[in-house]
Amino acid sequence: MVSSKRVNDFKWMMQGHEFTYSLMLLENEGCDLILGGDWLKSCTPIELDYDKMTFTVTFMGRRIKIQALRSIAECKMISGPSLYKLINQESSAEVEAVYVVSVNNTIPSENSTLHDLLTKFEDILARVTKLHKHRNIPTKKDINNRIAV
Repeated sequence: MVSSKRVNDFKWMMQGHEFTYSLMLLENEGCDLILGGDWLKSCTPIELDYDKMTFTVTFMGRRIKIQALRSIAECKMISGPSLYKLINQESSAEVEAVYVVSVNNTIPSENSTLHDLLTKFEDILARVTKLHKHRNIPTKKDINNRIAV
């Protein structure tokens, strides 16, 4: 991959260790940062221990050990006070993303056009609570007849 865009002296934290290195920018989805061969070369000697799932590098004269995640990441619902406590505690807990879910079903009064439309079509937009026992599901023959017309 080729890039002409560079970020000089980029700083990031990884497991409590601060790193600084000049990075090349690439269009990539799914990863926040890819540590390439040039960074690895700057951190030699490198030690990989697949039994313990550790990665040890030499960075700025220090040996730094990085531990792979051993547990499967999961998404949990927590209350506002619990989130506040989690973010403010001094521990190794990390919050990857926060999704806010609103349970307020009211329509803002300043958007009267939307409110009028939702009121006018409330029978169409009503929440379905049960399905009909018999539904007309088209057969392959019905579909072919529609296409032929």
